[in-house]
Amino acid sequence: MNLTYVFLVILFLVYFFYTFNVQKKITLNIVLTKRQKILNSILIWLVPFVWYYLIKDLITDEIEIMTKEKRNKLRTKHDRNPHSNGNVGTYSGGDMGF
Repeated sequence: MNLTYVFLVILFLVYFFYTFNVQKKITLNIVLTKRQKILNSILIWLVPFVWYYLIKDLITDEIEIMTKEKRNKLRTKHDRNPHSNGNVGTYSGGDMGF
């Protein structure tokens, strides 16, 4: 048997098992709708490695929930940003001093 055939068989097996595992994650996902699952299933078989890299955040089992503590941390982080001057440059309808 030629070395290239062995390499192609190994490559096909890696492709098949990788794609099959990702397909299983897609079908078991509770966030995606049925239509999204079908579309992602088709694309994972056509473009396996690239498509999985693009959608891996959508099909993870760990769904992050926004808590009050996380929200407050984000707000204080935003408030410390010197470029977030909320109403600067907006017209409030008052006298502009002309």
